[in-house]
Amino acid sequence: MDDYKWFFSGIGVSILSWIKNVFLKKRNKKIEYSQEPEKKETTLKSNVSSFTETDQLTQRFQYVLTLMNFTSCYGGFTKAKLAKIMKLDKISSLEKYSIGEEEPSFEFLEQFCETFGINYLWMTEGIEQPFNNNKYIRFYPINYYEDIECLQPEEIYFIRCESEISEFFIVLKLTDWKYIICNRIWHLSDHVGRTGSLQLVSFYNLINKLRNNGFYLKCFGRTLTPDKFEKLYCGQVFPAEIINFDRMDHPWWDDFTDINNDYPISKNYLKMYGQSFINAQRIVRTELEYRKY
Repeated sequence: MDDYKWFFSGIGVSILSWIKNVFLKKRNKKIEYSQEPEKKETTLKSNVSSFTETDQLTQRFQYVLTLMNFTSCYGGFTKAKLAKIMKLDKISSLEKYSIGEEEPSFEFLEQFCETFGINYLWMTEGIEQPFNNNKYIRFYPINYYEDIECLQPEEIYFIRCESEISEFFIVLKLTDWKYIICNRIWHLSDHVGRTGSLQLVSFYNLINKLRNNGFYLKCFGRTLTPDKFEKLYCGQVFPAEIINFDRMDHPWWDDFTDINNDYPISKNYLKMYGQSFINAQRIVRTELEYRKY
């Protein structure tokens, strides 16, 4: 009887062992299969030169959506939200374009770029930067007043760099999803010639004109580190990423117009803004006094 027990027990162990081996083989085969798409994806990314134009366009679609959703303060720009903003009939159209299932028309690409302030040349050919803007280039700051009056932005940002010569430029926020980077940099210092001096006076006049015509409450300032300043100006990032991340308003633009130091805070200008700021104020004051005579 004991011999029979041993015999059946041995069969049981053998069966269990066989089942276990079959299960492990299947499980390992399943794991290997699930890893295969990841390997293919890695190969695809590393061999960019083999991409078709449509593949590259799809990547730029995905990239710009990633930029727009980075540290978003508005709950994210989903494809459904983007389609609604663009007033598309179907969300699926945008979905197909973004994953490369269907090639978008040039008309659609133009509408997409215009709606969200994206560089059309970058979107279609990969040239320049995603949010770089070559449309609004004005030599003197006051020349932007006509654009501001026409566009009626929700907010106007004066962006200043933490550097010796305090470079600065203007950004217009039209909506939560569209910004215009005014493509001109000026220097807020005495490291300027005659033309630079006139540009400082022009900036002074622009601020006063905005103040006198109802735009003052829409104006805000930011002072950025050189790396953030460059990324924003060059259009490498979605403007909201930096403007909303550095949310503390810095009214340097308003203080700059205080050329006669009438504001109580004027005694702190040197500490707050540096000598270049003081020198730039002096240039404007001298220019305005000269024009009186």
